[in-house]
Amino acid sequence: MDGNLALVIFGALLTVPLAKHLIDRAYPYLVSNVAWGTTYEHPAWWYVLPGAGILLIYLGVRILLMRRICRITPAVILKSRV
Repeated sequence: MDGNLALVIFGALLTVPLAKHLIDRAYPYLVSNVAWGTTYEHPAWWYVLPGAGILLIYLGVRILLMRRICRITPAVILKSRV
């Protein structure tokens, strides 16, 4: 389960800016009939918040799964094999 952390971090670093870019491109088409001027600029630290949220959720799920795995005895695992 430890190998997944690098994949989750890499995925978050890749998808958060990509999602922001796609939303910025689609937003003008979604509200084209609204006369409301707004900017699409956000401070760079706003990208840290979703990344931290993704990491916290990942670590929470990992803790819950590890607790469950640690409660299972090897005998139960061997009995349930097909």
